[in-house]
Amino acid sequence: MTITVDANTSVNANSSAVVTGTVRCSCDGDVFGVLMDLQQRKGTKTPILIQGQGGAAVNCTTTAQPWSTRSRRPPGRSTQETPP
Repeated sequence: MTITVDANTSVNANSSAVVTGTVRCSCDGDVFGVLMDLQQRKGTKTPILIQGQGGAAVNCTTTAQPWSTRSRRPPGRSTQETPP
């Protein structure tokens, strides 16, 4: 199995990130999940931790197939939190 993650991630107006890439398998037919956990520190004086999670179901084929997932705020957390 070969999984790629595109180098550029788009962020929309509500600060939701869309992560994309491709997957290629050695045989057809399997389905698996791609999970992501994004974290980025923003700022230098008082940095803020921006977090998001997402996932996608991917069908395996022997040719590269695109996948994408949109980040969501982790349960019980704000989109932006000051690190401890």
